[in-house]
Amino acid sequence: MASSFVPVVNTRNGFTIVTQVVPGGTEQYGLGTGGGVSTRHSVNKQDSVTKLLKGEPKALGTVQIMIGIMMLLFGVVKTAHFPSVGVVSGVTYWGSCIYITSGALCVAADKKTKPSLVRSSLAMNIISAVAAVAAIVLLSFDIAIRYSYCYRCFYRDPEVCEVSI
Repeated sequence: MASSFVPVVNTRNGFTIVTQVVPGGTEQYGLGTGGGVSTRHSVNKQDSVTKLLKGEPKALGTVQIMIGIMMLLFGVVKTAHFPSVGVVSGVTYWGSCIYITSGALCVAADKKTKPSLVRSSLAMNIISAVAAVAAIVLLSFDIAIRYSYCYRCFYRDPEVCEVSI
């Protein structure tokens, strides 16, 4: 098999120096085989770890943690004052826990780039995206119910307004 690597040999003071240039994007690892013969293979650096690090996981994780905390605080206020579909489903609580967990894994994957940690971070990001879709649907029901109630209250049936929202 022909190699595109051209070694450069220099001799100085009785020592022979062999220099070999490796193209960018690949690393060479020697694998020893029984009889002292070494075979080489190249490893591509564009694996999931480097792809994750290009996406600024620390910033993403920080934003996810902040959104989770804000959602939890708004959920407490919503539970105390406006019982509705979102409160009954608990979306503000389990959604915020998922966002905080996903953000913490993103920050941890940025600090320690272990493949298992990166995979779990990506899996939790997918789960948090699905949870966000579910939260949007459930909280949209809240908005629709609230809008229809306010519409009836102010424009059609004023006696409905006597009952608190």
